[in-house]
Amino acid sequence: MKEDIYNLKVAIGRKLKLFRQSRSLTQNDLAEAINERMGTSYSGNAVSSWEMGKNSMAIELLVVIASILDVDFQAFEAESGPGDHGHLPLLDHYEELTSKERESVQAYISFLVWRRHHGDKDLLS
Repeated sequence: MKEDIYNLKVAIGRKLKLFRQSRSLTQNDLAEAINERMGTSYSGNAVSSWEMGKNSMAIELLVVIASILDVDFQAFEAESGPGDHGHLPLLDHYEELTSKERESVQAYISFLVWRRHHGDKDLLS
């Protein structure tokens, strides 16, 4: 499972770097654009860590990055491998959701992650 997550982060990072470079943006340029849209304080180092697969990012952030880079959110889907269609079916319609629906999805995911780390793990089985 950890290997799958690592491979997904690396695949997304490769695509992020490719899309960023194809738009002639530096890592700092992308960080600044993210910060302007989200009111955050990301640095070029954060972008570098995503591109290398060292750190993951929230779905909302990936959606904002896709918008900045003018690519479809699904362009970041995993690379295909044996038995893998490079497809994340639950994310197929994410872009169609309203901002309120996206907030609900993120809140639910956050809850599940929190429960996995702090709560009764049997409830998630």
